[in-house]
Order: sequence, then structure tokens, then C-alpha cells
Amino acid sequence: MTQVCVIFGAGEYYAGTPVVPADGGLDHTRELGIVPDVVVGDFDSLEGRAPRTDVRTIALPALKDDPDMLSALKVGWSAGCREFHVYGGAGGAGGPSVRPRPTRGKRVSVWRRAHRHGHHRW
Repeated sequence: MTQVCVIFGAGEYYAGTPVVPADGGLDHTRELGIVPDVVVGDFDSLEGRAPRTDVRTIALPALKDDPDMLSALKVGWSAGCREFHVYGGAGGAGGPSVRPRPTRGKRVSVWRRAHRHGHHRW
């Protein structure tokens, strides 16, 4: 059976396993009462308080090669997930959205099983 991973971005979405909020997506998981498995980001779009110390947090530098959302997808991939449901992946704080495209010239097979929920189109 395919392991499914849910990624929450800072954008608008509806409401899933493991849960990995990317940056401002932590605000939304808090509103829904969902305790994340891992929190990833530089937290420039986070409106609430910093992640709790009892939640695994991967703090990223503000200047980086990969956006927070892609970093969250990589965390899910490393955990064995091969199907992803991305909520609010339109890019918070004016940031980039995650789109199904090759990264650094490599074909990323994860996009075959990625579902982006919300009103935005790829």
C-alpha cells in the first residue's frame, strides 16, 4: 500500500497522514486542531507563534535553493511517502507555488502522485 503524505501550505485549502506543514501552513494545522509530524520552513509566512518544542522542526534559512513547500515534499519522500496531497500550495507571503516541473534538470517522479487541493490550477 502506498504511504500518503499531507502537506499544508500558507494558502487556502480544505482538510489527512503524515502531516508536514510548510511554513505558514502551521497556522492552518493549528486552526484545524491537527498536530503535525514535522514542521518545515524559514517561517517568514507564519502568522502565529513559533513551532512548539515538542514538534519536530526543520528550520530552513531565509536564503535557500528550494522553497519551503518543496522541502516539505522532500521530508515526506524521505519518510517513504509516494502520494502527496498539498493544501494551500499557491505560495504564501507572495512566495512561489509548487508546480510539477523538473528540478535542476532532473525528472521528479513524485509529481505522478501529487494532488493539489484548492482553486488554483497547475
